[in-house]
Amino acid sequence: MTAYYVEPDSLVIHEDAIHARLHLHDHEYFANSMEYRAAHLDVHMALFQEGIMQVKIKASDEEERFSISNTGIGIDWDQIKVQQHMQDFVKILDDGVLISGQDKVSYKVQFDPFRIIQYVNGHETIIVNDNDNLYYDAKDLGVHHTRAEHHEPAHDTHAPVHDAPHGAHAIPETHHANAADTKKPAKAAKSTSSNVQGYSVGMDFTVNTTHMYGIPQRADSFRLQETGFDHPYRLFNQDRQRFDEQGKNSEPLYGSVPYITGHSNYMDASIAWMNSAETFVFLNHAHRGDKTNSAFISEGNALEFYLLGAEGNPKKLQKKLSELTGYTPMPPMHSLGYHFSKWEDNSAH
Repeated sequence: MTAYYVEPDSLVIHEDAIHARLHLHDHEYFANSMEYRAAHLDVHMALFQEGIMQVKIKASDEEERFSISNTGIGIDWDQIKVQQHMQDFVKILDDGVLISGQDKVSYKVQFDPFRIIQYVNGHETIIVNDNDNLYYDAKDLGVHHTRAEHHEPAHDTHAPVHDAPHGAHAIPETHHANAADTKKPAKAAKSTSSNVQGYSVGMDFTVNTTHMYGIPQRADSFRLQETGFDHPYRLFNQDRQRFDEQGKNSEPLYGSVPYITGHSNYMDASIAWMNSAETFVFLNHAHRGDKTNSAFISEGNALEFYLLGAEGNPKKLQKKLSELTGYTPMPPMHSLGYHFSKWEDNSAH
């Protein structure tokens, strides 16, 4: 797949964020094929407390799409704090930018091909766009195609042969078509052009471990399994009861949480995919089986995600997630009491 790259001259370091422009590489072997991705993208990167990074990507010629974090849901903006004086934490390199965060977490933005690499205490933990799966549908993409045109018959096919106009083709009386066939209009191909309203977004993340957990709200094993390329995890809220012979169900139940985390002896790293649209997540081993690549693809909305890292401490990483998304409130008193599942076979009495 063709890779995006950062235009070095487009890099701008603001007080609380970094902006850059991404371009899609042009290759000769794509000259005669259709490219559905946006050719130019704007990337916004901000650093939060505890080394949390926010990344937002949008098409350069497009208005900002719906983002769930802008609605007050998903991110606790009253609690999270954006790192100020970004220029004090950024070092310009020949091939990219090095960003130093809190809690021994740092990031490198690689120019060509575009990558964001997370480090925890000097160890590589996450590679963003490792397989060049950054996908952002181009808007109003012109497509040339053909469609079938219907034409009504110019004359009554049931008319006697001798009544047919001179020069018209008449069906011989011994080979009349049936009534259903004679009512079907003839089809002719017509070349037309239209605009494709692209809206889907996607990104892949390689985590330096094979122990992956998350994307909860499903009756499945605690550790996430490889999906291959044809059986991804689906994030789409639904209310149904379906289990296989082992009593498991990889389909979502009552909710979907687009959050995935990896654990090893020396690090914990996670990705919060901030998108409320229907999403598919592919998990596959990478780098000779030593790492795991997770690819997210959503049917729409903004391309926004958050990177979190901690030094071999899942509890500390969960605390960072709570600081980012908000702590779970205590349930109200009136909600406490007897609960009964409608899926239970026995009666509530």
